[in-house]
Amino acid sequence: MDREPDAYREPGEQAASDADAERRLLAADRLCPDSGAFLAALYVLAGEHPPATVARVASVPAAARIVDLLLGLGLVVRVDGPRGSGRVAFARESDQRLVRARLSPTRWRALHRAAAEVLDPGPALAHRARAADRPDPVLAAALEEAAFDAGAPEDGTGVGVGVGVPSRQLLLWAADLTADRDERERRVLLAAMHDVYGEEFRDDDLWTRVEALPPSPLRYCALAGRALLEHRLGLAVDHLRAASRALATGDADAAAGRAPSGRSHGDRALSAAAAVETVRAAVACRTARGSTAVEAATRALDAATGDPVQIRTARRLLLVGRSYTEGPHGVLRSLDEGPPAAVASATVPEHRTRAPELRDSALLLLRGECRVLAGDLEAAARDLDSLVRRLDARPGHPDRLRALERLAIAHFLLGSWREADSAVDGIGEGVDDTAGRALRAMLSAARGAGPAPRRGVPTPTGGSAPAPGSPPVGRSVSWAVPAGRSAGAAAPAGGAVPMGRSAPGGGAAPVPGSESAGGAAPAPRTAPAPGAVTASVEPDRLAVAACADAVALLAHGRHADILTALTWLTSDSAGLGDAPAKFAPLWLPVYAEAAVETAASAAAEAGLAQLREHAERSPYLMVTFHRLAGRAAELRRDPTTAAAAYEAGLLATEGRAQVPPLHRAQLDHAYGRFLCALGRTTTGLGWLQRAQDDFASLGADAFARNCARDRAAVTRGAAPSPDVALTEREETVAGLVASGLTNRQVAERLLISAKAVEYHLGKIYRKLGVRTRSELTTSRPSSPERGRWSG
Repeated sequence: MDREPDAYREPGEQAASDADAERRLLAADRLCPDSGAFLAALYVLAGEHPPATVARVASVPAAARIVDLLLGLGLVVRVDGPRGSGRVAFARESDQRLVRARLSPTRWRALHRAAAEVLDPGPALAHRARAADRPDPVLAAALEEAAFDAGAPEDGTGVGVGVGVPSRQLLLWAADLTADRDERERRVLLAAMHDVYGEEFRDDDLWTRVEALPPSPLRYCALAGRALLEHRLGLAVDHLRAASRALATGDADAAAGRAPSGRSHGDRALSAAAAVETVRAAVACRTARGSTAVEAATRALDAATGDPVQIRTARRLLLVGRSYTEGPHGVLRSLDEGPPAAVASATVPEHRTRAPELRDSALLLLRGECRVLAGDLEAAARDLDSLVRRLDARPGHPDRLRALERLAIAHFLLGSWREADSAVDGIGEGVDDTAGRALRAMLSAARGAGPAPRRGVPTPTGGSAPAPGSPPVGRSVSWAVPAGRSAGAAAPAGGAVPMGRSAPGGGAAPVPGSESAGGAAPAPRTAPAPGAVTASVEPDRLAVAACADAVALLAHGRHADILTALTWLTSDSAGLGDAPAKFAPLWLPVYAEAAVETAASAAAEAGLAQLREHAERSPYLMVTFHRLAGRAAELRRDPTTAAAAYEAGLLATEGRAQVPPLHRAQLDHAYGRFLCALGRTTTGLGWLQRAQDDFASLGADAFARNCARDRAAVTRGAAPSPDVALTEREETVAGLVASGLTNRQVAERLLISAKAVEYHLGKIYRKLGVRTRSELTTSRPSSPERGRWSG
């Protein structure tokens, strides 16, 4: 369509007033009596249509003459769009309102009957429903069938194929045309469930009708879904309990021969059970309990009887649950290749288990989120941006807000910080702006412009993070367990005791989420009582906020506070379920860096071990792993291992287009500082300059300032630590090689074999961070640095 009806303006004029519109309508009636019927038919048809179709519905001749008149009066416009040219539509909404006011109910129904005879069967069905004025069981059944077709997996939009009407509206029409009370109530409740499945309330009158219905499993289920979308989780769980009790009571009545009339009790109970389990899975996903979600969604699919909207929703919730229990990669395979195994095993027809269509906005959100966590950042940004644009007309839709949060993270990692700003601005400021505020603070802190986050992280119930040293309850990052080891198996050495407690051999505690000491898995965590789940902020949103706060603290160099915040994140007291495990690729690198820099050796070792496991699945994290492994080796005064780690990190950046620019710059900074500490000042300063330039191009002024301080320290002759020394023999070999002798000549001079010279030279190269004899020569000038590194 090439115009906006609400914004239509005649040349040189403002929008016509209602009085002006009335004048135009009267003029049209005077000049052509059939124009009123034509406009009434256009109103009933809604949208844009060929003039000949409108004339047939209105039963008027000479459509071309009428259209020319109405175009001249500015009542209609021609529309050239994807459905062809020559169509007409109302020029402004005020004209439509006045035309509607002229229509009597009898004339309105008559026009709908005429439209049903002229149009194709799909669109005609909606007009038949609007024209009906008495119960019609045949038409009601056709409307219900069309509603289910509207929600079939092949479409995924919730709008009837060829009908152009949402499934919930089709079900409401079916209910209004149903004489049987039980069937009418069932269809009203199905319409309400379709609102729940779509995570959107569109009709307050519908929910007034639901509340007036007698108690039943499906009514309790619908009210549970509404409470969930209103963030009243405790009430949602209470309604689910009532639904389960009602189902059990119905089973007992059936066994005693007291089943209700109408549809078979078995079919009705099975349909209600599928809806109850679907909402139960939705509650589990909202509270980040992955295993519970997977189990409930699988039961929902097993009980499914014929509502494709419910089936599609259950399949989506199953995938969301798996994103908590298995991580992003398995979910991405299911989205791209076919149905998840749990769905395939469900006793449902094949058409319910084929690969999900990504026209479903929630599935597109899930794929975008999983791509962020897996490191496929450019594809993630495309998915999430597409979803945001799709939902632009519904700015408050939950999926749009979640997509903007994930999109901000993707752009931050990609180095597109202006786009990240735009995404955060799109979130707006509201009651549930927890992640948005944290993301704004992260971007500001990285630019060196904002204060560090306050100590501690707000909990769902308004508390704060524990004080430093408070021991967390261990939580396993379940899907990061290495192959060959179960989720409950013993952790590797260094991951034995939660941070803040003393290990048997002394030392700091490990990364949050590591298993308990002595090879024993921690006792199974007891899920919170369902009625106690009352948080108004989603655990995922709090986890995203905690990740953003940790990055902001990193920009300010507050490593101890990072450990405190992330220890809270993974503690049971936070009540975040499996959300910390799901978002571990975002917070684990920051945690490992804080543990390394604070010399928390056991925590650093465990954090690096888990970071490597994630990096093996998400290779973009490998650069950060090697950087932190190199830094940890530096602090242990092991330059050989440090040099090997840094070089592995540099190698990992080659050919990887999606290594976050900030991660690359951090590696260059660390490597340059390390080379300067080895005495390779010229080369090291080059790497530091490169890092500083990259930080500056990102706008990461906080990181650029740190880099500039290290460069200044080197140029003042006070190179950063650590203290690294060659052995006496290595110093002698290095000096002879630097003087220009070959390996054989060095061997003859020192009365050793050439193989021994090669061995010493290899160790020298690793310690000094050089690769060639010429680099070794230039790294050993007569300077204060050389004396310090040579002991």
